[in-house]
Amino acid sequence: MTVPTRFVSDYNITSNTYLLESKKQDKKIHTIVYEKSGVIEVSKRPLRLIHIACENMGSNYRASINRSKQFLDENKHKFPLVVATDYGHPQVMFPLMSPKSHNNIWVSFNAITNIVNHRTHVTVTFKDSLEVDLFIHISSLNNQYVTSAMLYKAILKHWNRFVPL
Repeated sequence: MTVPTRFVSDYNITSNTYLLESKKQDKKIHTIVYEKSGVIEVSKRPLRLIHIACENMGSNYRASINRSKQFLDENKHKFPLVVATDYGHPQVMFPLMSPKSHNNIWVSFNAITNIVNHRTHVTVTFKDSLEVDLFIHISSLNNQYVTSAMLYKAILKHWNRFVPL
């Protein structure tokens, strides 16, 4: 885990957000946010930041999951979610574990530029060449990445039906 450069009490997920990682601070769970401007510690849980992002999109967490279910296999339990938009492009984040787990990490599908498998971990490279080591099996990361790509394409196709030519 990289040492945060600043501490904040609130944070809005944007297209500049790369990864949300849990951090236990005393008896509370905080979030380490990796983003374009650096690393930030937020005094809220990652799932709370996801809830807020869904609300900022004019929806809520449960409705966002249901929206993902419309485009993906309903039997999944780790759904990627559209948490923001950037010039008409959905910003998709996916969980690596159960979203309710204190050890879960949320990854921005849109920000990934490379994935490298190592024996003990996976190195994910984000925009601006930021590299983060994740201690997860490559197959789990690949599965979530592919599912997020499917959601991204389906949402774009759905949204483009309403764009006048």
